Amino acid sequence: MVCPGTVVSRIGESERTRPAGLATAPRTDPELLARIRATFEGMTADPMDPAELARRVLAGIEEDRLHILTHAESNVPVAERLDRVKAALPAAVHSHAAQEQV
Repeated sequence: MVCPGTVVSRIGESERTRPAGLATAPRTDPELLARIRATFEGMTADPMDPAELARRVLAGIEEDRLHILTHAESNVPVAERLDRVKAALPAAVHSHAAQEQV
């Protein structure tokens, strides 16, 4: 499972390739859409080059890794989320996992 961070792309311009027959009128308020785009652009200030992403994904495949986290800066939030998921599991699951580690 590839879990990439931000990558240089034109995904925000995806409407440019939509066939005319499938085009739809925007339903989002233009001011809200502009704020969303600005926020997204601020979050993606240092995107990875697609070729570098490809190298990291191929290395993960060659190393037979199930999870390929391509951006080190994302590791802490991912670990925190996994901790919250683990904490939400019933106590019986925790005790079973502890017994398997012995």
